Amino acid sequence: MKLGAHDKYATDEGAVVVQASRIFIHPEFNSNTLANDYALIELTSSVAFTDKVLYQAETALQHTYRFS
Repeated sequence: MKLGAHDKYATDEGAVVVQASRIFIHPEFNSNTLANDYALIELTSSVAFTDKVLYQAETALQHTYRFS
């Protein structure tokens, strides 16, 4: 994954490349309507936050799901 970049094909100053170890797709995702189009991505390493790599929290979620 390329974090902190707007174009995956361009060289972006401050961008970080990391590998994903697991991807958790929302259990009620609907590919026809794109309802619940959320996923959690577990990275193989920690990432330092910068002015280009920011933390984004979704505060509007109304349900808690356990992913295994």
